[in-house]
Amino acid sequence: TVACWVNEEDHCRLICRADFGHLQSVFGRFCELNKLFTAAVESQGKTLMQREELGYLAACPANVGSGMTASMRVVLPELTKDPFQLMALCEELGLHARSGAGAASVRGVVKWEIWNRQSVGCSEVQIVQRLLDGVVRLIDIELQLSAAGQDHEGGKQLGNFVLPAVTPAFDAWLRAQLLASPEDVKDTENFKYLRFAELPPFTAKHSSLMRTVLNPSVFEKLKSLRGTRTSKGFTLSNAIQPGVLQPRLDVGFVCGDEECYALFPDVILPLVRQLHQFDAAKDAHPRAPLDAAQLRVSDEEARKLQQCVKSTRIRGVRNIAGLALPPGTTREERAETEGVLKKVFGTFAGELAGKYTELGALGKEEVRALQDRGVLFQSPGLLQVLEGAGGYRDWPENRGLFVNESESAVCWCNEEDHCKVIAMEQGCDVVSVFRRYSELSAAVKAGLEQEGRALMETEALGFLATCPSNVGTGMKVSFKLELPAMTYDPERLDKTCRFLGLVLHGSGGKVSAAQNNCWEISNMQRVGLTEVEIVHKVVEGALRIIAMEQEEAAAIKEYQDSLAAEKSAE
Repeated sequence: TVACWVNEEDHCRLICRADFGHLQSVFGRFCELNKLFTAAVESQGKTLMQREELGYLAACPANVGSGMTASMRVVLPELTKDPFQLMALCEELGLHARSGAGAASVRGVVKWEIWNRQSVGCSEVQIVQRLLDGVVRLIDIELQLSAAGQDHEGGKQLGNFVLPAVTPAFDAWLRAQLLASPEDVKDTENFKYLRFAELPPFTAKHSSLMRTVLNPSVFEKLKSLRGTRTSKGFTLSNAIQPGVLQPRLDVGFVCGDEECYALFPDVILPLVRQLHQFDAAKDAHPRAPLDAAQLRVSDEEARKLQQCVKSTRIRGVRNIAGLALPPGTTREERAETEGVLKKVFGTFAGELAGKYTELGALGKEEVRALQDRGVLFQSPGLLQVLEGAGGYRDWPENRGLFVNESESAVCWCNEEDHCKVIAMEQGCDVVSVFRRYSELSAAVKAGLEQEGRALMETEALGFLATCPSNVGTGMKVSFKLELPAMTYDPERLDKTCRFLGLVLHGSGGKVSAAQNNCWEISNMQRVGLTEVEIVHKVVEGALRIIAMEQEEAAAIKEYQDSLAAEKSAE
């Protein structure tokens, strides 16, 4: 259960292991081994090779920091049927995956080694916890997949639809709901819309905001609406299905069309209030022109931003009135949406002019390259809201992206919403990016009006979206910041961002680790503020974080200098 390798790739490798899933006991043994090893080295008048800014040093830079690899071997026969999807899923969880036969041999193998991607910038406890959480999630998905295609009582065939594995009691209840659910015109072979005859018996694993809002009294109040459908055929059961099937979603509620906002305010308005600290029942969302001239970023502030900001990105949600949103659409209406947007993109001129590409026309390597550059949305994944909302039906039909020549203006078609407009560039010139975003938004609106269409919006909530987290401006302003000093304490960085009204993600966005000390920060609130106010809030927050980074870097340098002085004195 304990081993030490001498003079292999490094001077010494400390190893603790055990059969089965005893991760906590293995980590406890590792901590004790590390303590004994350190004391033994010091008793010989030696010290371990480490630096304040990098942690433990190693022959390979991949092993600096904690120097720790925490791994588990897991049997995943269902996920192994698509090993490349499994590896992509692990990447979303901040983990690596390798088959038992080695990284280059993946087909037909059911046992996988799962281990941490990040070894620096987080503590050993955080590394082990991330591994544990990730493996538990993979096992949940494996159990969901193994349940697919089985016959259940009453002879109902699930086909390729995947029911989740949450707890035995909840799984049995959910299976009964499926068996009792009538056919839905939106159903496909791979996805079924359920009808919940009663309040779901949420488990401790269900942590979405929807679960907190949809309490027994609210569900009873909505009793008369449970069988009510919008004109597009969307129901309350359809709306809550993502949060029921996927326990760990943040919001867990989607809208299938604009009528949902009028039909289900008892759920949507409390969600908006919790997400954005804005009460749409009392106040209307403020409107102001999208005008980059209203931004105030001084030369001094721009110089400070330049020290840490690597890239700037602004994206917004725009949906077309009268058409169903992706979770509630049909194949025919999805094609209609794409047809309208293709005509809109064809009206773009000047800097915005570009080309629309259908997703199905792209090869796997092209898709990955575009995703790596942030130009294309992510592929279907079991951790994403669209999985439980029916948003991946008929994938990749009628999805695509519009890109201008410089890849600084992008529009996504039929991903989570009808259209996401995106302006981005390397560096910190947020005024330039906001100007382009404003022009792109105006071009989409003008193009829709030429087609006799209008944007989906209301006076109280502003722009409407599939997820209530994107109503209002529908705008997300993000900076990618390089923060080597703050990366030492990611928990403090996250708390600081929350205090500033910002959201912190790894360098690849949500559910990703920080790579090369880079973090993404963005606005938490999207409704109740104007677009200009949101940009100013993110800029002010970034400046505050940059100041903290510089203070922390100075403290680290002072400490290093003092250590160097002590050694010189000796």
